[in-house]
Amino acid sequence: EYFRPVELSDISATYETLRKGDGNKPFSITHTIEMAKTAGLVKPDSNWVKVPIDMLGARCQSRLARMIYPDLIGGLYTPEELIELRQAA
Repeated sequence: EYFRPVELSDISATYETLRKGDGNKPFSITHTIEMAKTAGLVKPDSNWVKVPIDMLGARCQSRLARMIYPDLIGGLYTPEELIELRQAA
């Protein structure tokens, strides 16, 4: 039915979706800058510092899509997530 932003700022992003089908209910998720800091993502001169609203939005969207549409997404990651996974290895 829809996949849309509810709130976007430099400190948090919230997206909501409603998947088509009987019995499905709206589902929303929020990603905060504090969550990114706890994960060690906010580093000097990184995109998390330069464009936090974009990074929060992208992370929030990808998490929501993987949770609600796993059959359509099939393990899809954002480019930033792939870099982070590689650096963590």
